[in-house]
Order: sequence, then structure tokens, then C-alpha cells
Amino acid sequence: MKSDTEYTLSEKLSRITEKEVGEELRKRCQGLDADKIPALTRYVQLLMGWNEKLNLIGTRDWKKAVRTLILDSLHLAVFLDELPLPPDPFCLDIGAGAGLPGIPLRIVWPKGEYILVEPNQKRATFLTYSLGLLRLEKTAIRSVKVNELPGVVPEADLALSRAFRPWREFLDCSSSLLSRQGLALVFSNQAWSDPDTPPPGWHFLRQKQYPVQGRGPRYFWVFQKVTRQNQGVWDSQGSALPLAKLTYN
Repeated sequence: MKSDTEYTLSEKLSRITEKEVGEELRKRCQGLDADKIPALTRYVQLLMGWNEKLNLIGTRDWKKAVRTLILDSLHLAVFLDELPLPPDPFCLDIGAGAGLPGIPLRIVWPKGEYILVEPNQKRATFLTYSLGLLRLEKTAIRSVKVNELPGVVPEADLALSRAFRPWREFLDCSSSLLSRQGLALVFSNQAWSDPDTPPPGWHFLRQKQYPVQGRGPRYFWVFQKVTRQNQGVWDSQGSALPLAKLTYN
């Protein structure tokens, strides 16, 4: 079995350079800080190296991984700053898998605390190794099942999932993990449709579309828990009032 060093320093992976990764990212994500490129490049090298053995993602092409997976995280970083989150949010990444969106997200969006939740031991090993190498602040992994989280971690301000379960199941399992005004964020290949009524206890807050090269648009969907304390933020038709009217106590 290959050592960790062989995973990350093979001749093949050494060809993934900061210059090439930077070019791929900057031409598709304007405004990306140049000082983030080294860490993002290192993550790409780790991801593609370990992918050869563990099948973490479905492609062996690092450029495709950047365009279709890592860019999701960069779009998400911009979107999170538009949401009614506290200044230092506590976030849960459910079913973190290969660290997408979490690790690239934390490289460019280091606010608050962020927990990657991944019960699979092989994937958890990859995440632990990557976090140790990249030294991301206030970012940790919990290798437990989602139903084991209550009582293990504080109530979260945000729970997100890229491909953990169908969105209704994700909302069901994340409800007990969120604070009373907590948000749940879902990645979707489809725009939100009014007939897609959220499960009881949730309101659809908003969505945002973003581009993916060579594919149709993708979307972030955001839901907010409904409690007695925050029922007033919705109008008589059940539509969300402007985000500026949502406040935290």
C-alpha cells in the first residue's frame, strides 16, 4: 500500500502546479485572492492522489475536478456572506466525503467554526490528513453518524450537504442539529419550484444560481427552521420577508 508521502508527491501529481490551478480558478471565479492558490493547489494534489486508491470522487481528471467540484466551494463562499448568519457561525458539513465543499470553502471562507462530519473511516482518514497538512483554523472532523451528533456538538447556525441524502431527508435529519433560527443549505441541479413544499417545520428562504462549465446551471437552496420565535419573519402568504428583517438575538 502506498504511503501518504507517495500519495501526495508522485511524479504524476507534482505536475499539478500552482500556476495551472490558479489559471483554472481565476478565469472562472473572479476576485479570488492569489494567496489562496497554494492551499487550493495542495488540496487538489491531495484529492487526486488519494483518489487513485480510495475512489473519493468520480473523475481522474484534476481540471474537471476543479471545474465541477472545487468551484462549487468558491461560489458557496460568496453566497454565505449574503445569508443571515451570525458573525462567527457554527457550521456542520454533513456527509463531508472527500472534503467537498468543506475544505476548499474553509481555505477561502474561514469564518466561525466548521465541522466536517464523515462516518466512513477511509474518507475520515483522508480528511484528517488533509486538515493536518493544510492547517485550517477552527475546522475539525467528527467521524460519527449524523444521528450521533446531538449532544456531541453545539447547535449549529448552518448545516449543509452536497450529496448526503435527498433534500427532504437532509432537512429531517438536520433539524435537531440546528439552532432555533438555523439554516440548512442544499446543493441542487434544479431550480426551486413552488410545488416543492418544504416539510413541516421549514420555510424555503431563497436560492442562488451559479454556472458550471460544460453543464447546466446549479443552485443553492436555503431553508430556515420554523419556530414560535421566528414565525413572524414570514408574510401572510408564507413567503420570506427581505433578509434585512431577519435578525439574531
